[in-house]
Amino acid sequence: MELSAAGLTAIVPYLGSFPTIVAAVGLIGVTSHIYRPAAAAVLLDSVATNQQRLAAFGVFRAAMNIGAALGGVIGGVLASTSHVELFLGNAATCLLFGVVMAVLLRDAPQPRSDQDDADAQADRRWGTGRRSPTAPWCASC
Repeated sequence: MELSAAGLTAIVPYLGSFPTIVAAVGLIGVTSHIYRPAAAAVLLDSVATNQQRLAAFGVFRAAMNIGAALGGVIGGVLASTSHVELFLGNAATCLLFGVVMAVLLRDAPQPRSDQDDADAQADRRWGTGRRSPTAPWCASC
Protein backbone atom coordinates (compact mmCIF):
# COMPACT_ATOMS: atom_id res chain seq x y z
CA MET A 1 0.00 0.00 0.00
CA GLU A 2 2.87 2.39 0.66
CA LEU A 3 3.93 1.87 -2.94
CA SER A 4 0.51 3.00 -4.15
CA ALA A 5 0.51 5.95 -1.71
CA ALA A 6 3.99 6.92 -2.93
CA GLY A 7 2.96 6.69 -6.59
CA LEU A 8 -0.25 8.64 -6.10
CA THR A 9 1.52 11.32 -4.07
CA ALA A 10 4.21 11.71 -6.72
CA ILE A 11 1.66 12.35 -9.50
CA VAL A 12 -0.48 14.93 -7.64
CA PRO A 13 1.56 17.96 -8.82
CA TYR A 14 1.11 16.85 -12.42
CA LEU A 15 -2.66 16.31 -12.33
CA GLY A 16 -4.73 18.91 -14.11
CA SER A 17 -8.38 18.90 -13.15
CA PHE A 18 -9.70 19.50 -9.65
CA PRO A 19 -11.87 16.33 -9.53
CA THR A 20 -8.84 14.22 -10.47
CA ILE A 21 -6.77 15.83 -7.73
CA VAL A 22 -9.54 15.27 -5.17
CA ALA A 23 -9.84 11.60 -6.19
CA ALA A 24 -6.06 11.09 -5.99
CA VAL A 25 -5.80 12.77 -2.59
CA GLY A 26 -8.69 10.66 -1.29
CA LEU A 27 -6.93 7.48 -2.45
CA ILE A 28 -3.71 8.70 -0.84
CA GLY A 29 -5.54 9.14 2.47
CA VAL A 30 -6.94 5.62 2.32
CA THR A 31 -3.74 3.89 1.20
CA SER A 32 -1.43 5.79 3.51
CA HIS A 33 -3.41 4.97 6.68
CA ILE A 34 -4.69 1.49 5.97
CA TYR A 35 -1.59 -0.02 7.60
CA ARG A 36 -2.55 1.10 11.12
CA PRO A 37 -4.59 -1.94 12.23
CA ALA A 38 -1.91 -4.30 10.94
CA ALA A 39 0.82 -2.25 12.63
CA ALA A 40 -1.04 -2.43 15.93
CA ALA A 41 -1.45 -6.21 15.54
CA VAL A 42 2.27 -6.65 14.82
CA LEU A 43 3.06 -4.51 17.86
CA LEU A 44 0.78 -6.66 20.03
CA ASP A 45 2.38 -9.84 18.69
CA SER A 46 5.88 -8.51 19.33
CA VAL A 47 5.62 -7.98 23.09
CA ALA A 48 4.83 -10.52 25.78
CA THR A 49 3.36 -8.76 28.80
CA ASN A 50 0.69 -6.12 29.31
CA GLN A 51 3.30 -3.79 30.81
CA GLN A 52 5.42 -4.09 27.66
CA ARG A 53 2.33 -3.50 25.52
CA LEU A 54 1.57 -0.28 27.38
CA ALA A 55 5.13 0.93 26.91
CA ALA A 56 5.23 -0.14 23.23
CA PHE A 57 1.97 1.62 22.39
CA GLY A 58 3.14 4.71 24.31
CA VAL A 59 6.31 4.88 22.23
CA PHE A 60 4.31 4.15 19.06
CA ARG A 61 1.87 7.01 19.72
CA ALA A 62 4.65 9.39 20.79
CA ALA A 63 6.55 8.67 17.57
CA MET A 64 3.39 9.28 15.52
CA ASN A 65 2.77 12.58 17.31
CA ILE A 66 6.37 13.73 16.85
CA GLY A 67 6.15 12.78 13.18
CA ALA A 68 2.91 14.73 12.78
CA ALA A 69 4.43 17.81 14.43
CA LEU A 70 7.67 17.69 12.48
CA GLY A 71 5.87 16.77 9.26
CA GLY A 72 3.99 20.05 9.32
CA VAL A 73 7.18 22.05 9.81
CA ILE A 74 9.13 20.18 7.15
CA GLY A 75 6.13 20.32 4.80
CA GLY A 76 5.90 24.08 5.27
CA VAL A 77 9.59 24.53 4.47
CA LEU A 78 9.31 22.36 1.36
CA ALA A 79 6.11 24.09 0.24
CA SER A 80 7.81 27.49 0.52
CA THR A 81 10.42 26.38 -2.02
CA SER A 82 8.37 24.12 -4.30
CA HIS A 83 5.09 22.26 -4.11
CA VAL A 84 6.49 19.62 -6.42
CA GLU A 85 9.33 18.97 -3.92
CA LEU A 86 6.72 18.68 -1.17
CA PHE A 87 4.80 15.94 -2.96
CA LEU A 88 7.91 14.14 -4.22
CA GLY A 89 9.43 14.25 -0.72
CA ASN A 90 6.25 12.77 0.73
CA ALA A 91 6.26 10.08 -1.95
CA ALA A 92 9.89 9.25 -1.14
CA THR A 93 9.16 8.88 2.58
CA CYS A 94 6.16 6.62 1.84
CA LEU A 95 8.37 4.45 -0.34
CA LEU A 96 11.13 4.42 2.28
CA PHE A 97 8.64 3.33 4.95
CA GLY A 98 7.44 0.48 2.75
CA VAL A 99 11.00 -0.71 2.12
CA VAL A 100 11.96 -0.49 5.81
CA MET A 101 8.86 -2.45 6.85
CA ALA A 102 9.46 -5.09 4.17
CA VAL A 103 13.04 -5.54 5.41
CA LEU A 104 12.23 -5.48 9.14
CA LEU A 105 9.22 -7.77 8.91
CA ARG A 106 10.88 -10.55 6.96
CA ASP A 107 10.10 -14.05 8.18
CA ALA A 108 12.99 -14.98 10.45
CA PRO A 109 13.38 -18.41 12.02
CA GLN A 110 12.65 -18.28 15.74
CA PRO A 111 14.56 -20.48 18.20
CA ARG A 112 12.34 -23.02 19.92
CA SER A 113 12.35 -23.49 23.67
CA ASP A 114 10.45 -25.74 26.05
CA GLN A 115 7.00 -24.26 26.53
CA ASP A 116 3.78 -25.65 27.85
CA ASP A 117 1.41 -27.04 25.20
CA ALA A 118 -0.88 -24.00 24.98
CA ASP A 119 2.02 -21.59 24.42
CA ALA A 120 3.62 -23.91 21.88
CA GLN A 121 0.39 -24.20 19.90
CA ALA A 122 -0.15 -20.43 19.95
CA ASP A 123 3.45 -19.86 18.82
CA ARG A 124 3.07 -22.28 15.91
CA ARG A 125 -0.25 -20.77 14.90
CA TRP A 126 0.53 -17.06 15.20
CA GLY A 127 4.23 -16.72 15.87
CA THR A 128 5.60 -13.64 17.48
CA GLY A 129 6.00 -10.30 15.77
CA ARG A 130 7.65 -10.96 12.46
CA ARG A 131 5.95 -14.31 11.89
CA SER A 132 2.48 -12.95 12.55
CA PRO A 133 -0.10 -13.30 9.76
CA THR A 134 -0.49 -9.51 9.91
CA ALA A 135 3.20 -8.84 9.20
CA PRO A 136 3.01 -9.24 5.40
CA TRP A 137 -0.04 -6.97 5.31
CA CYS A 138 1.79 -4.28 7.31
CA ALA A 139 4.85 -4.54 5.07
CA SER A 140 2.74 -4.30 1.94
CA CYS A 141 1.08 -1.16 3.23
